[in-house]
Amino acid sequence: DQAITTSTWTLVTWDTDVTDPAGVHDTSSNTGRFVMPSSGYTTMRLRAYIPWETINSGTGRAICVCLNSAGTRTTSNTVMELFYFSYFGNAGCYAETDDLVLSSGDYLEVFVFQDRGSNLALRGAAGNNGGRAFAVATLRP
Repeated sequence: DQAITTSTWTLVTWDTDVTDPAGVHDTSSNTGRFVMPSSGYTTMRLRAYIPWETINSGTGRAICVCLNSAGTRTTSNTVMELFYFSYFGNAGCYAETDDLVLSSGDYLEVFVFQDRGSNLALRGAAGNNGGRAFAVATLRP
């Protein structure tokens, strides 16, 4: 689980890779980045799903994907539309980019936002509300 401070765009970090044959993600350094490999690929598409903890009050939630953002979201590095959700109880945010033409070393990062008025947890473990947080990077030559 990762605590997300209220009213702050926060970089999502990922601590486990189920499979990563192209070496797109590193679980020990820059754990929020999905990096374009040095050879063999020209495009990347990123999909991410973020389940939140159960709450009993409404809150705005958002997710976005940024390019080469060094851990800071700005409008100039955002590569997809923001999707805002406002729910009671369980809710998840899903993002998917188009196929993006990237250079070797370019990277994508996922950011989330919530404005409940206090911290809110992303749920990463299986069996938590909404399932498990995940990201999938698809590469194409």
